[in-house]
Amino acid sequence: LAEGMHRIDRSLTFHAACRPDELLERGRVAELARLGLRSVFVGAESGSQALLDGMAKGTDSSNALDAAAVCAEHGVVGTYSFTCGYPGETDGDRAATFALASRIKALDPRNICFLEIISPVAGTSLFHQIAESDLGLDTAEAWSAVTDWKTARGKPWIEHPGALEAFQLAFLLSFTAPRDAKEARLRGPVRWGQRW
Repeated sequence: LAEGMHRIDRSLTFHAACRPDELLERGRVAELARLGLRSVFVGAESGSQALLDGMAKGTDSSNALDAAAVCAEHGVVGTYSFTCGYPGETDGDRAATFALASRIKALDPRNICFLEIISPVAGTSLFHQIAESDLGLDTAEAWSAVTDWKTARGKPWIEHPGALEAFQLAFLLSFTAPRDAKEARLRGPVRWGQRW
């Protein structure tokens, strides 16, 4: 598809959504960049291998950093999505996620890393784990109250919702806003909420 688009109009550019392990081959990323790939959205999820294993992500915690390095090498900017708020998640898990986002941002200052507070999606292992627990989520209405990925409040498996929301805010301030005027010029104009 990218090859066909490129033959029609060499000025066309595109964005892609990828798993980290899909961006590890330098030759593939180089070819896509040549064909117009300018940015990627990557579901990194966590810097904690234990959390990645628990969600059955099927990737290694180093994959997101390796993918970011390959993308930076070929001028492809990334938006990296992280999540927190898992049952049993520790301060160490969150520290590993923050450290990974820091390293990704350092590879290319145009990269954006953002964090959302997990909400169980039907059919996932997290959904089944929470559904089988005694948290009072036994009606559709109760489940609908925990679907907001921007807040920890009302999610009975989260012990300290305010602390988790503070972590989310720190993440936002650390990894989405340009650090200085030079970085702002590199990134170009960005509307609030724009993730590409």
